[in-house]
Amino acid sequence: MSTQSRRTLNPWELGAAAIFFVLGAFMAFEGYGYGVGTITRIGPGFFPVSIGVLLMLLAVAVGFEARYSLAKKPDIPRRISGVIVAGLVAFAALVTTAGLIPATFALVFISRFAEPGTNIRNSLILAAGVAFFAWLVFILGFNLPLKPFWW
Repeated sequence: MSTQSRRTLNPWELGAAAIFFVLGAFMAFEGYGYGVGTITRIGPGFFPVSIGVLLMLLAVAVGFEARYSLAKKPDIPRRISGVIVAGLVAFAALVTTAGLIPATFALVFISRFAEPGTNIRNSLILAAGVAFFAWLVFILGFNLPLKPFWW
């Protein structure tokens, strides 16, 4: 029996491709609402539309590749997924209420516990450093309209 005959459709890769396609379509649709502009005068929606279309093309390529893939579904422990999702939810809940610095701190600190045996002192130092860096880049550097703290 040849290797080619043992290859079957890989549903988890096809599902990931579908998710990327939907995200790309959403991004392109939302970006189009901002106005794409012209080639000589690019509008604010040009970049999100471009990235959305590229993401959809990548998803189609992954979908075609999934037909011939021998890859197995990745074994991601539930603890890792849960901790990462908890960090993202904490960031989303805190960024508008507590500010960018506490939200980033919470995201990094919580997410560090996805790895077993995490040192709390090192996690605190890393979270503080990343939160400070986020403040430097996004608030001072890019001048985004985010509050560093709730006041």
